[in-house]
Amino acid sequence: MTLYWFLLVVSSLALGSLPAGEVATQRCLVACAMLLSAWILLSQIAGTTARRVTLAGFDELSVARMFERQLDLFRWLGLAISAVCLVGFRLAADVKTWPVFDSSMTLQSIVLLTPGILLTASIWISEHRFGIAMGYVKSRGWRTIGELASALLATGGWILIPVFLILTSTDLLRLSGLFEQQTASAIVSVLTIVCVPMLLPLIMSKAWKTRAIADAECDWMTKFLVNCGAKTLPICIWDTGMQSYNAVVVGFLPGLRSLFVTDRLLVEMPSQQLAMVILHEIAHVQRFHVWLRMLSLVPSWAGAAFVAAMFPSSPVVTAASNLTTIAMTLMTLRWVAHRTEYDADKWACMKSLQMPAEHQPPKDHEEAATRYGDALRWVTRLEHSPDKASWLHPSIDDRCERLIRWACNGKTKNLASAGFLNH
Repeated sequence: MTLYWFLLVVSSLALGSLPAGEVATQRCLVACAMLLSAWILLSQIAGTTARRVTLAGFDELSVARMFERQLDLFRWLGLAISAVCLVGFRLAADVKTWPVFDSSMTLQSIVLLTPGILLTASIWISEHRFGIAMGYVKSRGWRTIGELASALLATGGWILIPVFLILTSTDLLRLSGLFEQQTASAIVSVLTIVCVPMLLPLIMSKAWKTRAIADAECDWMTKFLVNCGAKTLPICIWDTGMQSYNAVVVGFLPGLRSLFVTDRLLVEMPSQQLAMVILHEIAHVQRFHVWLRMLSLVPSWAGAAFVAAMFPSSPVVTAASNLTTIAMTLMTLRWVAHRTEYDADKWACMKSLQMPAEHQPPKDHEEAATRYGDALRWVTRLEHSPDKASWLHPSIDDRCERLIRWACNGKTKNLASAGFLNH
C-alpha cells in the first residue's frame, strides 16, 4: 500500500504540471463524475457478489482471497482511471483556470488528488461492507467515517500530510507578497529538507494511533535496547486494534527516532522471536539504511532536473521527464530497499549472537538464522502471499535462503579457524 500511495500522489501531482487550457468545465466535471461513479459502483458490486457467493455455500476463505485480488486490481487500475480524469477529460488543465484555484498550489493539488482518493476510499468501503456481512467486523454507523480516515492514513495515506503542509507553506509565502512563486518554492524546499527529518516521528505518531510504552508492559524490551546500543530509541505501541503484526523505526535523526511496535505483535509474538524483529529494526538505524534509501533517489531527481534544463519546456518533454523520473525512482529504490533488507537480516543474526545471557542468545550462526527465519514466517503467517516479494521487501523464502547460506559460511569459517578444515 505504501507504493500505491506513493504512485497516487506522485503521478497525480506530476500530471498537474501540464499547461493550463480552456476546457468546458461543466462537461469536464460531469465526465469525471460519471467515470468515477461507474468505477465505484463496480467495486461495490464486487463486494456484493463475493458476499452472495459465500452465502451460497462456497468456501469462505477462497472467496475472501478472490475478493481481495479483485480489490487489488480495482485499486491499481484506479490509478489509470484517475489519469483519464486528469488528462483525458483535461481536469488537470482546467483547474488552473478556475478563480482562486489558479493561484493556489494547495487547492489545485486537492483537485488533482481527489479522483484517486475517492477510488481508494470506495475500495475500502467495499471491503468493509463485505467484512460486516461476513461477521469479521462490526457496523459502527457514522463512526465508520473515522475508521475510513484512520485506515487510509495507516496504509500510506499519511503521506498526504507532509505534502499538503509543504504546498500550503508555499502558498502562504507567496501570498505574503515578499517572495515570488519560484523563490517561495525554493524556501519551502529548504525548510522541508531541514524540518521533515525532525517532524516525521510526530506526524507518524498522529497519523497512526501510538502511545509510549509503559515499563510495566515490557520492561525487558527497554533493557534489550540498552544492551544493543540503542538506549536513546523510545518505544511506542502502535494501536491497530489487534489487527497487524509489524514493527518499524520512524525518524531520520538520532534522538528524534521512535520504535513503533504494533499491539498484536507485542502481545502474541514469542519474546525470542520478537527480539530478532527488534534487532532487524535497530539494524536499519545503525547501518544507516534510511539515509541510503533517501540518497538513492538523488540520481533520478538530478537526472530529471538536467533534462528539464537542457531541453525546451513543452508538455511532451515535461510528461516524459516526469514519467521517466518516477520509473527510475521506483526501480532504484526497490533495488536499494531489498539490499538493505538483506543486510539488516544478516546484521540482526550477527548481533543476536552477542546478546547477554538473560536474553537467551542463539548458540551459533545456524541457530540464529533458524530463529530469525522462524520470526519472519511467524509475522507473515496470516498473509495471503507471504512468499512473494513486495516493492520494499524481498520474499520470505529468499531472505531465509540467504540466511542459511550465511550461516553455512559462518560455520565453515569457524571450523577452519579451529583447524578442522586444514590439510
